[in-house]
Amino acid sequence: RVGFSISLTNAFASANGLDMREEIRRERTVELMFENLRYNDIIRWKIAEVVLPKALVGIRYFDDEATTQLGATDRATYCTDAGGELNGVFVYPAPDMYVMEQAQFRTFDPERDYFYPIPTNEIVKSEGNITQNPNWDK
Repeated sequence: RVGFSISLTNAFASANGLDMREEIRRERTVELMFENLRYNDIIRWKIAEVVLPKALVGIRYFDDEATTQLGATDRATYCTDAGGELNGVFVYPAPDMYVMEQAQFRTFDPERDYFYPIPTNEIVKSEGNITQNPNWDK
């Protein structure tokens, strides 16, 4: 990045108590933000069952902006409280964070979801040479 003079080396990671793998992953997340590569990284690193079932947190409203923009009822329904909780569940360590999707509605099945389903027409065209990926035939 412009103006960033420190190189991420093993010596730097060790001196600062960093895990090199996690630091590289963090750097990819920051550098490639909004380039639609994050999901592929999560699948490739096989961390999807940990990362994806968490709440999807959006923007933070400041002061009473949340009540002004959303109304008091929607603020209580969609924004974290002073303790970072929404509906009694800890979501994010800050108040007034807009929760776009709660964790209980986000799932990932590692036995199935690391593979996409094979389209039925491709299976039929293969005349039995291709079978459906595991756990997609239910």
